[in-house]
Amino acid sequence: FIYTVISSNILCAQEKLAIEPVRFNTNEREFAPAYYKNGIVFCGIGDKNEALTYLDYSTGAKMTDLFFIGDEKQNERELFSTNFQTSYHDGPITFSKDGKTAYFTRSLSIEKKLKNNKKEKNRLGVFKATFDGEKWTNIQPCKFNSEEYNVGQPSLSEDGKRLYVVSDKPGGFGQKDIYYAELVNDEFGDLVNMGEEINSSSNEMFPFIYSNNQLYFSSDKDGGNGGLDIYSSIFKNNIWNTSWLTDTLLNTSFDDFAIIFN
Repeated sequence: FIYTVISSNILCAQEKLAIEPVRFNTNEREFAPAYYKNGIVFCGIGDKNEALTYLDYSTGAKMTDLFFIGDEKQNERELFSTNFQTSYHDGPITFSKDGKTAYFTRSLSIEKKLKNNKKEKNRLGVFKATFDGEKWTNIQPCKFNSEEYNVGQPSLSEDGKRLYVVSDKPGGFGQKDIYYAELVNDEFGDLVNMGEEINSSSNEMFPFIYSNNQLYFSSDKDGGNGGLDIYSSIFKNNIWNTSWLTDTLLNTSFDDFAIIFN
């Protein structure tokens, strides 16, 4: 489910958090929201899964679509764009500050001959799309994608010069690590591991870069409350500080992940 967190300062500089589920949650999965124009785009289960029997090979779960909901339609979601919709996983997604460029996760192959999204045959990658004023078009794979491992869950820095992603590529610290790529000649280069200040022998996932110098992400490493918990790190003096567990009101014994801020 997706939740909203409302923060208010009270006496002695303490902070009070109010956490409430949004109205458009369903009995299926909703997760990984991203701000876009007057609303959010998020991952959910769409109608395509009612007519097709495509399932994720590793989890047996239905495939995800990208949906949009605006401030004026708090109970009604709509498919974000048919240009992003495939028979396999679509999303999560991140947008440039002007809303004209998007980077999103989807399966490397969208051919329908693979009934299920077998992880050994159809890896996840990050793709770029541009908005021409009417529709999303020119969908292209990022150069760091590979048929040997998965890359996904992108988060674009505010200045658009660095893209943070999650990958299970060999040589990392654990199962899934957070990496970044720098923009060079209008294209993101090779993936760089963020190091042991961020990554561990467990899973680090769902990065969100806030104001270019603070990273939020989720991890199931030891020391949390259980499942995935939300951690944060600040970039200062040219290094990322060792990450810390965020507020206990945000983290539960269940999976807590994919936080964003306005």
